[in-house]
Amino acid sequence: MMATKKTLIATALLAALGASTQANAYLFNPDGVVGGHATQDITAFDWQPSNVLADNGNLAVANFLLNQADGGSRDVTFKVWAQGQLFGTTGNNITGLCTPGESTCTGGDYEITYTLGYTEKVTGVVIPGLTGGTATAGFTFVNDGTSFLDIFYDPLKDSDNLAGSGFDNGTRILSSQIIPTTGGSFESYPSTGQTFDGTPDGNQYVGITTLETPPSGGSNVDIKLAAALSTVPGTLYRDANFFTQEINSLQFNGLSLSPRFTTVNPSRFFDGLAGGSNGAGITPLIGLVNGIAYNGDNPDIQLQTDPNMPITAKIPEPTSIALLGLGLGALGMVSRRRRLI
Repeated sequence: MMATKKTLIATALLAALGASTQANAYLFNPDGVVGGHATQDITAFDWQPSNVLADNGNLAVANFLLNQADGGSRDVTFKVWAQGQLFGTTGNNITGLCTPGESTCTGGDYEITYTLGYTEKVTGVVIPGLTGGTATAGFTFVNDGTSFLDIFYDPLKDSDNLAGSGFDNGTRILSSQIIPTTGGSFESYPSTGQTFDGTPDGNQYVGITTLETPPSGGSNVDIKLAAALSTVPGTLYRDANFFTQEINSLQFNGLSLSPRFTTVNPSRFFDGLAGGSNGAGITPLIGLVNGIAYNGDNPDIQLQTDPNMPITAKIPEPTSIALLGLGLGALGMVSRRRRLI
C-alpha cells in the first residue's frame, strides 16, 4: 500500500511539473470558482475587434512638425487608450462562452473585457511632396509609470462598444503594467470620403468620414506586459481563481491599426484610468474627418484593431525541480524505514 501511495504521489507531482513546463500552455479558468466551467489549457486570448484612441495623437504630430520648423519644444506625447471583449481562446477554445454582440460570437453566461492605457511620443513625421503619396508618422513608448492593463470578469455582460461603457466593471482578475517597446508607425493616404463607421449594423456617425483605407493604416509592435503578477491586490495582480498559474509571458501581438471601422462600432467613450469603475472617461475628438491633418478641433485619432494575446506559464526554477527531487527521495526513505520496522 505504501509503495502504491508513493507512486501515486510521485506521479501527481511530476504531472503537475510537466503541465507547468509545456511550451505555450497556460491553465485558465474562465469563470473562476463562481461558475461551473472547467479550467482550460490555452495558448492565447483572442479578443474581438477592439477600439483604440490616440488621445492627442493628431496634435502631437502637428507639434512635432512645428518643432522641426522653428526649433520649439511643444508636447509631442499622446495617450493610447484601448478596450475590448474576449471572443475566445486558442488551445481549448472557450468561444462559446464569450460576449454576444457585434461579431460571430453567440451565447455565453459571462463576459471578459480589458482596458488598456499607456503613453507614446512622436519620433518622426514624413510628409509627401507635391506629387502626393503617403504621410508617415513614427512613435515610441514612453515609460512614465502610468501604463496599465486591466482584465475583468462580469456575469452581467453589459459592455457596449458603441457607448464605450461596461468594459471596466465586474471583478478585476488581472492588473499589469506595460514593458517598454519600440513603438510603431501610422501611414495616411491623402484622400478622404469613406464612412468612418462602416459596420454591418449601420452608420452611427453620419457626417463623419475617415482617411481612405486601404492603404491608410498602421501597426504597433508587440505590447509586452509585466509577468511577475502577485495574487495580492496591488499594481501587479492576478486572481489565482482565474489565472491559476504564475505567468511567464503575456503580450498583445503586433497590432494592425485602421482608421475605418468595419467590424466593431467606434466607441464614444474610453475608460482612461486603471482600476475599473472609476467614473473617469475620455470622449474622442476626431472632427469631421478621422485622421486628417490637425486643424484645431480634431486632436485625436480613433482606430480599429483586432488583438491576440499569447500567454505562457512560468517554468519552475532549477531549485524548485531540485526540491521536488529531494521531496521524492525523502518519501522513498520514509517508505523503506517503515518497511524495516
